Amino acid sequence: MTRIRSNPRRQGVVLVLVLICLTIVVAILTTMIGKSLRIRRQLLTERDARQAELWLDAALTRAVFQLRSDEHFAGESWNVSSSEKGDDVVADIALDRRDGQDSGRTTVNVVVRINEGRRTIVSRSRSFVVDLRAE
Repeated sequence: MTRIRSNPRRQGVVLVLVLICLTIVVAILTTMIGKSLRIRRQLLTERDARQAELWLDAALTRAVFQLRSDEHFAGESWNVSSSEKGDDVVADIALDRRDGQDSGRTTVNVVVRINEGRRTIVSRSRSFVVDLRAE
């Protein structure tokens, strides 16, 4: 029976090629995971920004309703917490009334801050004038 001898030099070349291929695969996977995490963070920030815009619109509608039904309405604030997946996201929404020189018009400032823990993720504010004489 004849024994086939392998060339140790050839085995070393194959080992180096396998290690190079493995390094390339690990680098590609690391890049893909990093990119997907960045995309996820960006999507969550965009979602929170859109949610803040929706809360601004809701606060505007509420402020107009409150001003027309109660002439002494000075403003209010409330918190909305997210129960989604147990995360620690809270939105602080504040309405503040500022009377102008014209008695029939008043300015309302709305501020929405979306916080995660102690960090503010998104902050949006808007001021608008409400004509209380128009019904």
